[in-house]
Amino acid sequence: MMVLVRHFLYLFLIFCAAFSNAQETREVIASVESYHNRFPVEKLYLHHDKPYYVYGDTIWFKAYLFDAVYLDGSSNSGLLYVEAGRLR
Repeated sequence: MMVLVRHFLYLFLIFCAAFSNAQETREVIASVESYHNRFPVEKLYLHHDKPYYVYGDTIWFKAYLFDAVYLDGSSNSGLLYVEAGRLR
């Protein structure tokens, strides 16, 4: 839900910028960048070595953490904790 609100906000700001002058456009872009700097969003991708596992298998995985806006490597978070649980 929060992602939908964020995308709506970005679209609204772009729409407003399209119908305003250059000074207002720069102010809108600056405010969006300021918002992104204050509240950074990250996306985590976790790749597994198999589609399923049985009891006793070793789970190998690789994690990628990206900045959600620029899809570039993120340096905001330092550690990743993965917890494997039992499905019932």
